[in-house]
Amino acid sequence: GSSALVNPVAAAQLDRVPMLAISGQIESSREPYFTHQVLDHNQIFSPITKWAARVESTAVATMMRRALRQATAERPGAIHLTVPADVAKREATDADVVLPPMEASL
Repeated sequence: GSSALVNPVAAAQLDRVPMLAISGQIESSREPYFTHQVLDHNQIFSPITKWAARVESTAVATMMRRALRQATAERPGAIHLTVPADVAKREATDADVVLPPMEASL
């Protein structure tokens, strides 16, 4: 599924369209040993996004704020986040996500 995101993410980046793409990944502990369809998302998406990162349960709100802020900042574009299956099962331990302002303040 993640490889199918390459074209739309690259198009969003080139067209300066804010986009947040999120891909799942197998459990972190299985990555070094699993041989089928384990892609390094950061290597794939870093060249075609403003930011590509892996989400950890201790920094979900921080990463989401950064992702949304960067996607909508000057020269909007694409962001890609990877969520390993074991992280997706955990409860986020940081603060709530606060969306960045969508309009300039006067």
